[in-house]
Amino acid sequence: MSSYYKIFLNNGYNTKDIRLVKLAGELGRNPIEVWEDREYWGEANAMQYLVVRINKENYYCSVLEQIKRNVDDYAKSYEARFDSIAASNVPAGCKF
Repeated sequence: MSSYYKIFLNNGYNTKDIRLVKLAGELGRNPIEVWEDREYWGEANAMQYLVVRINKENYYCSVLEQIKRNVDDYAKSYEARFDSIAASNVPAGCKF
């Protein structure tokens, strides 16, 4: 990924550069997609932690509802990760 970024910054931000296309192929996707995937796995894991730690708190539903809004607004393609965590952990009164 560092090679990708070095080329990217030195070629005028041209993502169609054949060297970058080749590196993205070796990585399986471009670095920003790799980073995004890791980031959302981290968010999903944090949600799992919260589900266990705050599930008896009175603000539990509002936290889950905020996560849902954020996923809807910013991470729609990763929604299944969050839904699978929430599926068995959302009390009847929560809107998730």
